[in-house]
Amino acid sequence: MGNDTIPLITIGIPTWNRAKFLKECLDSIIPQVVEFKNGKVEICISDNASIDNTGEIVDKFKEKYLNLIRYRRNKDNLGFDRNLLKVIDMAKGKFIWLFGDDNQMAEGSLARVVKFIKEHDESVVGMIVGGTKSYFVDDQTGEKVVYDVTTDETKPEVYELNKEEIFGAQLAGGSFISVQIFNNDFIKRVVSKDYNIINEGVGTGYIHTLLYRLMFLECDQLKGFILNKIIVLQEMPHYKATIEDEFKLSYGASKLEDLLLSFSKPELGYNNLFYARKLAIKKVFLIVMGLMRAFGVFNYSSYFGCIKFFFCHSSLSYGLLLSVVFTLLFIIPTPILRNLYKICLKLKYGNLWNHHWERTSVIYSKMFNGGMRRRV
Repeated sequence: MGNDTIPLITIGIPTWNRAKFLKECLDSIIPQVVEFKNGKVEICISDNASIDNTGEIVDKFKEKYLNLIRYRRNKDNLGFDRNLLKVIDMAKGKFIWLFGDDNQMAEGSLARVVKFIKEHDESVVGMIVGGTKSYFVDDQTGEKVVYDVTTDETKPEVYELNKEEIFGAQLAGGSFISVQIFNNDFIKRVVSKDYNIINEGVGTGYIHTLLYRLMFLECDQLKGFILNKIIVLQEMPHYKATIEDEFKLSYGASKLEDLLLSFSKPELGYNNLFYARKLAIKKVFLIVMGLMRAFGVFNYSSYFGCIKFFFCHSSLSYGLLLSVVFTLLFIIPTPILRNLYKICLKLKYGNLWNHHWERTSVIYSKMFNGGMRRRV
């Protein structure tokens, strides 16, 4: 790629110790990238001090596809959020497509994204959000079992997001980075201008959700769009879910809402969305604890350790509520909780309750039953 060429898109991949998955990820991306021979697309990889053979994997791709990949290895593990900021810093494209190292790009997706960008005014497109097909691999048959698709057949192929969806982080796919494509110029401006508040958000695991909302707060003219097509294939990992790890993720997400409340001007009218989001995060964690118990994956390091953890990182009232719920869940038998959940689904969804039951069952019995803890 010539030095005078500004790529249309940078595919930015933060990675750490996932050489096998990174190879599969690049195998899905590179055939689509090489179709654009005039430097429209580049790949940037920020390696967070991996100790596996990540560097060797990348070197093989670089030898085969000259000038297509730029690779940087951090001296130390900076954590997910800082590594994400590193890959944004590397990106030269007009847009940056952040991509998880364990995901795959659906066939034809890059062409769809390029087409979308060419057909829209780059100066007002702040972000593009695509769809995901999520699946798990059955341990016995090796079959890919699809359990979730985030596209909506009732809506057009492209439609605009409203600000409530953006500031309330109510995007299809939630906080999943691989379906989010950002205007790189505006993201970099936010990182530079609002470095102090971004630095406070580092360590939450959701720094990208802070970045795009700061971007829209700073630049009112920007628009967000849904590309209502599957652009990412996501194999769900099997990991051991612990109460503490799930709480850390919940706490991190809630902290971002506090940061946005401190940054946003009340007269803009978005603070109620940040408050609502914070409340929803707390509610979801309570539900997650209940479902973990109902489906037999109620893992924790220690009972009293969890109680202490809740009070150390929550308000007194919320810590007390968590402790009471945690204790009740510890006592109530699993079959009772499963039946209560079925009743709730039947009341809410009627005859369609079984679909939601099966989806939740897959998540908790298949995904949350691995041998290793999730990286948080």
